[in-house]
Order: sequence, then structure tokens, then C-alpha cells
Amino acid sequence: SLLSLRANSIQDEAAQQSFADSRSQIEAMAFIHECLYESPDLGHIDCGEYIGTLAENVLSSYGTDRQRINLRIDVTHQVVDVDTGIHCGLLVHELLSNCLKYAFPEGRSGTIGVELSSLATGMVTLRVYDDAIHSAQTLGLRLVADLTKQLHGTLSLDRVGGTSLSISFPVTA
Repeated sequence: SLLSLRANSIQDEAAQQSFADSRSQIEAMAFIHECLYESPDLGHIDCGEYIGTLAENVLSSYGTDRQRINLRIDVTHQVVDVDTGIHCGLLVHELLSNCLKYAFPEGRSGTIGVELSSLATGMVTLRVYDDAIHSAQTLGLRLVADLTKQLHGTLSLDRVGGTSLSISFPVTA
């Protein structure tokens, strides 16, 4: 609430957008703590459930017309520690925000998807995709790359039939 009040006093449009993005990232981090407090284990969280709900919240916070933008969520239950959960939440937030900002200009309709899958090797893959092709410059890849590195993961970008970013990382419960 304090950040919203402060944002109203900013005149520069680019600064206002940057402030709104930061506020939204803080809300994503606060949401994981809210989930933790409701969880029987304060050190771990079901990442699948968390990012599924977070994805819905991100679209809602952008005032997304759900008749125009379809959200597909396909997540498995994956228990992770708090730090991993926060990183995943920030990744999902950043990637979905970029999809909403750049993939569907001028009222274009389309689909955004979020997937989380577990592999038998102890790796987890987080994938966020849309059915649009947009510039890599608009993807905020620097933050995504930094968060992926902190997860000791690998990042792959695919532009066949749209834009898809996959992050694979090790997980220990």
C-alpha cells in the first residue's frame, strides 16, 4: 500500500512503470511467505501449487482480459526449499510479465503457459511460453539468467511456434 501511494506521486511514465514492476515483484515474494505460513512445514513449499496460483495472480494484477489471453497451467507437485521457491516465483513473475507486456500488443489474442515438471534425475524444469514471437531484447533475460544461475540451472530459449523459455535446475527437498 505504501508503494502504491508513493507511485502516485511519480510523474515520469517510465519511472512509474519501473516502480510498478518492483512492487509486483515484492508482492510475488510476499505471496510465497504467505503460502509458507499456511504450510505445515515453514522451510518448504509445494512449488507447483505456488507457481500455479502466482501465475493466476500475475495475470489478475495486470488486469488481463481472460477472454483474449488464455492461461494454461500444467504443474506437478514439487516440494522445494524456501530459497528455490522464491527464485521460481521471481522467474515466473518476470517471464509472465514480459509475455503480457510484449507478446500481445494492440489487443492480440493468444495463450500463455506455465509448466513445472520433475525428472527422475532430481532435476526440475520450469517452462513459460506464449504463442507469439517477440524480440529477445524485451524478455528481461538478464534477470532471468541471473536467477537461473542462482538456482545452478540451465536456461534454454526456443522460438518455434512462439517463444518458450525453459529453466532446468536441481532440487533437493
